[in-house]
Amino acid sequence: MLPSLLNALSAIHRLRQCQRILDSNQAVDYLENRFNSYRLLALYQHLFPVEFKHSTAAPYPEDLNNPDSHSSLEIEFLYLVNQNLFPISEFQIENAYEERLHQIPLMPMGCDWIGHEDIESLRFGWQILLPLSTEGRYWLESVEGTDWYEYELGVSWEAIAHPKDIDAQLFKKLSYCAAKPLEFMPLALQLLDYESNNIWLDSCATNEPEISLPWTLENIKFLQSEWLDAKVILDQVYHLIEWLEQDLINHLELILGIWNTSSLLK
Repeated sequence: MLPSLLNALSAIHRLRQCQRILDSNQAVDYLENRFNSYRLLALYQHLFPVEFKHSTAAPYPEDLNNPDSHSSLEIEFLYLVNQNLFPISEFQIENAYEERLHQIPLMPMGCDWIGHEDIESLRFGWQILLPLSTEGRYWLESVEGTDWYEYELGVSWEAIAHPKDIDAQLFKKLSYCAAKPLEFMPLALQLLDYESNNIWLDSCATNEPEISLPWTLENIKFLQSEWLDAKVILDQVYHLIEWLEQDLINHLELILGIWNTSSLLK
């Protein structure tokens, strides 16, 4: 950006700081926006000192009529977080030009089958595993119906043990003793049930996140650590999904063998 334009933006920004605040709500909004801006820039300088030092982006919002918009320098920081620490979607970053991100945006990075508009858009490997998960079984029996599953795979619904009847510890033991990638079965079902205990993998697009995380160094480090763990889990689980899709009938038979052997009702 040209120095003259930067100077103009700086001058306008300084003048706007001197504007008269009419009521307490406006004062609170103003202080929250300024605090958020200063915090993001402080985090930028701490986490990416080289990029911050050499940046030519404006530290002031270019949309003078929208006090909630982020500056180009803050947007630059969001892109660096996405590239180096943990995912922030392009949509969320673009939206930051219009609406200030007071909390760290979280997006589902797991299977999130509940967030799909229709079950057919879900990978077939995931569809096959739905009746083995508690949430998937309930959804199929109460919402979608089971006929399509039996028709597509030729597997009787009654031939699949109900998740509530499974000895979870035995299932884990048998899975771990099996050849790869069957050992990743428990992980896959945890993702389907949103029970992986990983913040990136247990989020659902149709629900607001249960955890709200402000922009702090501690929260950023936490999310980065969680994302590193999530990537390992996703690599393992998608190894299983891809293997399952290579030979659906025979590989499902192997999975059901372990699953039904783990039933408490056998």
